[in-house]
Amino acid sequence: MAAQGRAAVGHQADARPRQCGADDNHIDQDELFDCHVNSVVPRDMGRPVHNQCDHAHDQSPQDTIMTDAPHGESTSSERPQRSWSIGELARMFEVTPRTIRFYEQEGLLSPLRQGQKRIYREKDRVRLKLTLRGKRLGFSLAEIREVVMMYDAMPDGNARQLQRLLEIIVEKRAELERQVEDIRLMRLEMDDVERRAREALDQLHQQA
Repeated sequence: MAAQGRAAVGHQADARPRQCGADDNHIDQDELFDCHVNSVVPRDMGRPVHNQCDHAHDQSPQDTIMTDAPHGESTSSERPQRSWSIGELARMFEVTPRTIRFYEQEGLLSPLRQGQKRIYREKDRVRLKLTLRGKRLGFSLAEIREVVMMYDAMPDGNARQLQRLLEIIVEKRAELERQVEDIRLMRLEMDDVERRAREALDQLHQQA
């Protein structure tokens, strides 16, 4: 019951609107894409897409905010380093082990090896979550890799990482707006074709 209560509290907290840039010196990679999700997807594109990654995050009430520790590792003042098998990580994010292996081959995940067994650490969990969320937002693997690797490459990479993320978001928003306009024009063309087809059909019925 206590675990359910913590999960419920975590879910309610995650549902509150996030204030982007509230603290530029304390960046959580888990929330990196969350700040801009609502600004990327147009309101008239329909219902929001169900985000499986958010549910996986809700199932981890012990998650804490990550600081600028090298390579996304937790500092000694935070929780002990956790690890997962490929099956556990797949179930957490509701993907297949094959998907995880694909992202590993792409260089986005770097698990430890114990013989034939893969051991995924916290930084792999964060990277996978960012990758899945980035794909949902339409980011290419190259764009996701650029943002994620920037964090790993430099201790003070948060500012540059966020700046590049904002640039990608601007590009994706412009792309979505072009798609919305294309859809609008296509619907107008379909309406015109439908109208003329109905008129022609009515004339055929009258001649019969």
